[in-house]
Amino acid sequence: MQHGSVLKRFRTGMAATLGVGLLLGLTAAPLPAHAADIDIFDSDPHLPAGLVNLAEGKRATSSSAYEKADEGWATAFVNDGRIGTGALSYGWSTNPIGNTATETTPAWAELDLLAPSTIESVAVWPRLDGANAGQNFPVDYAIEVSDDGREWTTAATSSGNTSVTEAQVLAFEPVTGHLVRVHATRRAPGGADGALVQIAELAVYGTPQGSRLGVDKPALELLPGESDQLTALVNGSPVDGAEVTWTSADPDVATVDADGVVTAVALGGTAVTIAADGAEALVVPVEVIAERTDTDAEFMISAFWPPTAEHTNAEQYDYLAEAHVDYVQNVDSTDLQGRSLNLEMAALAAERGMRVGISDPQLNEGPSLSDEEIREIVASYENVPGVGGFYLKDEPFNANPYARVHRAVKDEAPWLYPYLNFLPMFAYPDRATYESQMDDFLELSGTDEVDYLMYDHYPFGNAPDSLNYHSMLENMSAVRTVGIENDVKTGLYLQSIGRVNADGSPAGFRRTNEAELRYEINAALAHGFKQISYFTWFTPTGRPEAFTDAIIAPDGTPTDLYEPVKQLNAEVKALGPTLMGLDAVEVYLNGPDLHGQPGIPDGFIGQVGADDDVIVSRMVNGATGRQYLMVVNNDFTAAQNIDLHVLRGVKQLEEVSRTDGSTRTLTSRNGKFQLELGKGDAVLLALPADLNYRETPGFEDPVNLALNADVTAATSEGAGGWYMDKLTDGVRVPTTQSRGWRATEVDGAVPTTVDLDLRELRSINRIDLYPAGGVFSLGRGFPGEVSVSVSTDGETWTEVASAELSVVLGEPVPSVTFPEVTAQHLRLAFHDYQQGASGPTLELAEIEVYDDDGTLPPPDSVDPGVDDEPWYEGKNIAQGRPVDTSSTTEAAVWGWSAGFVVDGQFGPTATTNGWTSQTGANSSPDEQEWVAVYLGGPYALEEVVVHPRNAASDQANAGLGFPTDYRVEASADGITWTVAAEVTGDVAVSSEPRVLALDEPVSASYVRLVGTRLKLSQHASDGYLMQIGELQVYGTPG
Repeated sequence: MQHGSVLKRFRTGMAATLGVGLLLGLTAAPLPAHAADIDIFDSDPHLPAGLVNLAEGKRATSSSAYEKADEGWATAFVNDGRIGTGALSYGWSTNPIGNTATETTPAWAELDLLAPSTIESVAVWPRLDGANAGQNFPVDYAIEVSDDGREWTTAATSSGNTSVTEAQVLAFEPVTGHLVRVHATRRAPGGADGALVQIAELAVYGTPQGSRLGVDKPALELLPGESDQLTALVNGSPVDGAEVTWTSADPDVATVDADGVVTAVALGGTAVTIAADGAEALVVPVEVIAERTDTDAEFMISAFWPPTAEHTNAEQYDYLAEAHVDYVQNVDSTDLQGRSLNLEMAALAAERGMRVGISDPQLNEGPSLSDEEIREIVASYENVPGVGGFYLKDEPFNANPYARVHRAVKDEAPWLYPYLNFLPMFAYPDRATYESQMDDFLELSGTDEVDYLMYDHYPFGNAPDSLNYHSMLENMSAVRTVGIENDVKTGLYLQSIGRVNADGSPAGFRRTNEAELRYEINAALAHGFKQISYFTWFTPTGRPEAFTDAIIAPDGTPTDLYEPVKQLNAEVKALGPTLMGLDAVEVYLNGPDLHGQPGIPDGFIGQVGADDDVIVSRMVNGATGRQYLMVVNNDFTAAQNIDLHVLRGVKQLEEVSRTDGSTRTLTSRNGKFQLELGKGDAVLLALPADLNYRETPGFEDPVNLALNADVTAATSEGAGGWYMDKLTDGVRVPTTQSRGWRATEVDGAVPTTVDLDLRELRSINRIDLYPAGGVFSLGRGFPGEVSVSVSTDGETWTEVASAELSVVLGEPVPSVTFPEVTAQHLRLAFHDYQQGASGPTLELAEIEVYDDDGTLPPPDSVDPGVDDEPWYEGKNIAQGRPVDTSSTTEAAVWGWSAGFVVDGQFGPTATTNGWTSQTGANSSPDEQEWVAVYLGGPYALEEVVVHPRNAASDQANAGLGFPTDYRVEASADGITWTVAAEVTGDVAVSSEPRVLALDEPVSASYVRLVGTRLKLSQHASDGYLMQIGELQVYGTPG
């Protein structure tokens, strides 16, 4: 399947043994559980007087691990001091993926204490995350100590454990060593994920017998005048500055004070030496540089799925560097979590002129962290050579919650790259929603701060030579469009690995060859992309799906793809300096099949033969205006000879070399340039510098000057049809895909602003405001007052109007008029909010802007009425009717949409799942979600039937997501609701429909199902959800 990589999509999470239930295979914002956690580094009730917790700050390793920080699991969490008490555990778990372990399969987590230490006791904490407390705590285990990692001494044992819900403290005769591990010899009985071992925290109490100096940053890179604080570590733990001495080898380059603050003075290199009694001195290299190079300054070639922990060594990073890889992206599902491993990767990268994207388990909690917490984590890595950025999230369905994380990273270190990667377009209902999703994130993050708009899509199918051209090219086109509109560079993943079945046959997408990779790269370059990333570089192992070898095999040896990839990357690097300045302003297809893309229009500067199967892209250098054509052989199975005819009498072109980036002159013959393109090959051609050519299609000024204007707001829902750009998409009457814009944070005492960029200076004198809501609470969230300011440059603003607003059914929507002004930028400041269930609300469907000379029609009136349909005995009066929800995850490709809850499909033959509330939104089971249906009528309601999810393609998950407590409400107007039926304690996971017969008929035009106690999703980061397969309502007219 196109979306089948477990590393990057449909990751199989833990089932019942982790105390959660299966959901969607897509995740959203991690839950804010950390605020309620226990931190034993702050207060440890089990720490004996006179001893220290030797585990703090030490590197942890394990025999097996489930590395998913956003679900609360990482080896590094076994000694991070935190014990989760909310939705996440913050601990170590053996890997449930492909788990064949039995109850007697051993497992261990090990700590390196760095220096020989006398150990006197330990505390082993079980998971304490709510209802999952004590799950999978080892039945039998031993605490073992070693000096060399080969011979182990058993210090203590614990056996026969069941229902452990508090820390086990084991005291024993003092034992000396620098390695300690908890070694499970019997696991708890296995559930759906097999027999596992799960521990929240391992505390080791004792005293160190030696001193080993360390430092929090192994090297520094500073600009003149900058300072950074180094923290000395003794045996991995921070020490007071008075216990060590600091000296600089060359104070003229950089100084260091008694507290370890290093200050750059002048360009050059020096070293800071840290010394302490009884320990070998430590040297920290310091380089003072003239300027920092942003990660997006040059064409980026990145590698996803780096060499594993076992293969994090010089040889593997030599392979990367020799293949022209610039950036190594660590992610939260590798075994490379934890600070020490990330810094080791950064050091290896820096030595070879590369950089690493850090995957820090705590930063991976993302939106659950405060800005201050985010900045502290970033600061702990910044100025370290080789650190290029941070992993934020891979494939969030709604990326908006990560925009604040992105801003916080950039606030602390503007030169570092916060990595976020979008899903492929087919995961969303349509292209417009996909573009809106990306645009929302870019606007909220600050378009001038985003390094790359990144996505993945693996279009080469199972069959040899197969390619989903339409899906691949449409996705490239959508991302190109959003990138250009927001002036943000774009990037994508390349398919360099295949998924396979047990017999080795392809299982959704195949391993590509050199020609296929060449074509995918060239198609991306023709669309203006500035980053390519290999999925994957190293071959993944220990995953729920099996894969072919990637570029590097699991044992660390290069595969047959390595040399071709090395060559392709060299060619891209040669073109890179030219490509970095170019925008792909027009992209056309030519040949026997256009795959849904626009063909070359008459009058376009570059014409080819009717049968030539090519992509032709016109690219423009934004700084110089120089124009280029890129021609790509659209056939990766055969070479082509192309006759390119360039209009405007062009006789000569400059070809940019794929060897060294130089140019050579091509001269036309008989008015045509003859191009010989190998399989999937391409050529980049510079048009004459003095050529004055503009886009072929003409542009007609719209009457509505705000149509497709750029919209910026401080907050946005970013889901369920609520996006910033829906305010100017021309849709006045809300639809499921275009409801308008909803603010997620509204302060009742402060105006909320929305900025529109009309993209050029316009004369304007009228603004029309269309309310959201439709048949459900028309005008819900509509503001009571607005003030309008205008600007020509987006910097200096002048207020031109203010007005009170109201929505009256059947009357024209509010229109704000003012004397004609010339402006490009508009700022609407809204006041006087309506009060919703959780505070002030603000929603709008559409904003229209006009230069009205008195001849334009007035704004439309609002009439959301929906015609009734004929009634008959036994009719399900909810089927096909308008639906509203508290929240929704619109993912039709996966069977989820609000409209599916009344599509007439239910039971094990259904082809749709139904409706699900927004993933990642609820951190408590006591949150409320609802789905409502407008019936028309009114009707005398007699019975409501609620079907759980039960689709034919999803039988393994039938019944999951159904609320535990819920009620049926009825309303005559969609505003005032009356409880008609109520159920509590529905804890069963069952696909059986729930039939709620009302005690007596209730007259209503609306019905609403409200979940008042929800169940936790299978993926903890998806939170508590409400999922309904079908809602049926029965009654009689009247």
